[in-house]
This record gives sequence, structure tokens and C-alpha cells, in this order.
Amino acid sequence: MGFQADICVYDFEERRMVHRMVLHKVTVQALAFSADESYLASVGGKDDNTVVVWDLASGRPLCGGPCATELTTAVAFYNNTNDRLITGGNGHLKVWELDLQNRKINPDVANLGNMRRDSRTIAVEALDRFAYCGTASGDVLCIQLQGPKNFKMSGPQKKFCD
Repeated sequence: MGFQADICVYDFEERRMVHRMVLHKVTVQALAFSADESYLASVGGKDDNTVVVWDLASGRPLCGGPCATELTTAVAFYNNTNDRLITGGNGHLKVWELDLQNRKINPDVANLGNMRRDSRTIAVEALDRFAYCGTASGDVLCIQLQGPKNFKMSGPQKKFCD
């Protein structure tokens, strides 16, 4: 497939498009705004599987890189800083640190041990200590974000219904 996928940013009050950002191939899999809405993180689909961080003031890409060999389906910024975000997908979670001065993004792979889950959604708790990842199998993973990026726990321990 050769066509590119647009990300369109609108000014809701003025009802006009502010930016049309084009970099991903075929699909955009996930989007997340930084807490202060200065940046937008986008994840491309299976044809490019990259994460790109965009400057919302200019509509230009700041940095980006390949997510993983498997499809990435979720992205979330930390709540108290604009220079960190987390991506997840089929069997992987990565915490990214932005180096905006050098226009680079550096990944840190979360240690999941022997657990393999397909993360579909990510929520970072208010103090940026943990990320909770909803998975395709229905459980929730808790990942430590400060210090080593380690798997902490999963739940629920029992099924709600059969």
C-alpha cells in the first residue's frame, strides 16, 4: 500500500482545520495529546508501525522512531511531563523519552517477564508512577514507570462471568 494517512487537527470553536499532518502510511492506529496540549503523539498502522511526536503550534513533526516488530495499538503521554509517553501493542510496551533539543525519541522496553499480552488501551495514573494497560484478553496490566519499567501485577484474578 502506498497512500499516506492524514491527521487533521481542528479548532473546534472556530470550526476550521488548523493542521493536516501527513507522515504515516495507510493508517493511523492511535493518537494522544500531551497534558498541556503542546504535542500530539501518533502511531502508524502495520504498514509503518512508527511513533511520531508532533508540535501542535506548527503542525510539524518533532521526532519519531519505529515502535516494534509487532503492531502497536495504543499510546499515552504522562500526566505531569511532556517529554515521556508509553506505547503498547501485541506483546510489547515501551516507555519513550523525548529529547526535543536533538529531535530524538529514546525507547525503554518494559520488562513483562514471560507475560505476552496485546495492549489495546493505556491509562497513566495521576502521579505518573504506574500505567494501566487494558488488553485484548480482558485483563489489565500494571507497569511501573519510575525506575525500572517493570511489570507489577495484572488483574482481575477471577473471571466476572463464564
